[in-house]
Amino acid sequence: MTAATTSRQSDLDLLKTLLVVGMIIAHVIQLLGASGRLSPASQLVSGFVNLISFSGFLMAFGMGVGLSRGGRPSIGARLTPALALLAATWVSSLGYVLLVSREPVTLATLTDLVTLRVLHGYSEFLASFFVLCLGLALLRPAFVAIATNPYWLFFVTVACLAATQVTVSARLPLVGTLIGSRSRSGPAGGRGNRS
Repeated sequence: MTAATTSRQSDLDLLKTLLVVGMIIAHVIQLLGASGRLSPASQLVSGFVNLISFSGFLMAFGMGVGLSRGGRPSIGARLTPALALLAATWVSSLGYVLLVSREPVTLATLTDLVTLRVLHGYSEFLASFFVLCLGLALLRPAFVAIATNPYWLFFVTVACLAATQVTVSARLPLVGTLIGSRSRSGPAGGRGNRS
C-alpha cells in the first residue's frame, strides 16, 4: 500500500458516505413532499435522517480533525475547504431559489444569498460547516485547547447548548449560521432562514 492509501480512514469515509446518502434520500423525500402526497412512513424516514445527519456530520468532521496530524498547512490550504463550502452554499441556495421557491432572481435576492443573510432550504448545513471550517482554519489552536481541556470543553458545551435558545430577527450576514432566526424566506413559505 502507498502512503496515500494508508492515510485514509475507511471507517470514517464509510460514515460520511452513509450520511451523504441519507441526506440525499431525505432531501428527495422533502422535495417530493412539496406536493403533499407523502406517506407517513416517508415523512418518518425524512425526519429521522434530519435528526441524525447534522450531528453525524459534526461527529465525522470532528473525527477527521482529530485524526489529522502533521505540520500546520499554509493559510491558503486551510482556507480552501471553507471556500469550497461557501461556493457550495451559494450554488445550493441559488438552486433552491430557482427550482423550489421559484422566486425572481433580483439584486436583493443575490445580495442576501452571497452574504448568507438568507439561508435557503437545503443549504443551511453547508453554511454552518463553512463557518465551522473558517473558524477552524483561523483558530485551530483555540479549538484544540478547548477539546483537550475537560473544564473548557464542559463550559463551551454548556454555552453552545444555551445558545440554541437564542433567536434573532435582525437581518445580519452570517447570523443564521451561528444562531437561530424566526424569519423565513420565499413567497412560497420556503425553508430558508432569513437572518
